[in-house]
Amino acid sequence: MIKSNSTKIPSEAKIQSDCFQWLWNTYPSTRRLCFHIPNGGLRSAREAATFKAMGVVAGIPDLCLAIASSSYDKTYSHALYIEIKTATGKTSPEQEACHIALKNADNAIAIVRSLEEFKQTVTTYLANTPYKPV
Repeated sequence: MIKSNSTKIPSEAKIQSDCFQWLWNTYPSTRRLCFHIPNGGLRSAREAATFKAMGVVAGIPDLCLAIASSSYDKTYSHALYIEIKTATGKTSPEQEACHIALKNADNAIAIVRSLEEFKQTVTTYLANTPYKPV
């Protein structure tokens, strides 16, 4: 019998769920200030047209942490937008265009591929804000 040394790569949804749960429990003062932006998913043509008319934009990052920070990436940021990817996931051209537009509007962008990377990113971002763990 041959044993496999491969480990299953967590899905983006699993990584995002773990990240959100960690933030919720570690920084309770940020609750309701971090949220998922549900732009993806399979929809019927009618639903897609309705959602597009309502403001769904391709490429928007998965999470928004709507807190300003004066220290992240050595610039002032109005908010932190977080794109969740697997270890091998790649950003689409639409995502890259959205990231540029958000950066140009003084927002921070992070692409994270694991819970540990998310923890480091959020902890660094929140270092110079009033939102501290309790």
